[in-house]
Amino acid sequence: SPASGDAYEWFEQGYDVVRGVILNGIPKGTRPEEARVLHLGCGNSRLGEELYDDGVPNVMNLDYSSEVIAALAERHEWDRPEMGWVAMDAADLDSEEASGMAADSYDVLV
Repeated sequence: SPASGDAYEWFEQGYDVVRGVILNGIPKGTRPEEARVLHLGCGNSRLGEELYDDGVPNVMNLDYSSEVIAALAERHEWDRPEMGWVAMDAADLDSEEASGMAADSYDVLV
């Protein structure tokens, strides 16, 4: 279950392997603490929290499972307050209900 702490990581190599790719995606001139990251299909991955703890706090985590999003939002409410949580299908990002979620308002998409 998402609240139990058993995270599923789609990138089996671990955060240390994908870290450089993600951080290199931040545009030149943008400091990591100012970068906006959209984590699509986050599930209960620890990627968002690892980015946050690595100095990239503006991570918007999106997943179609409202149960997963609610559990993770509650778990990180106090220790990672800048992280955002949205329950929606990534395929709906262009819809009107997703206003403010446009991919071009983020520096890095994961």
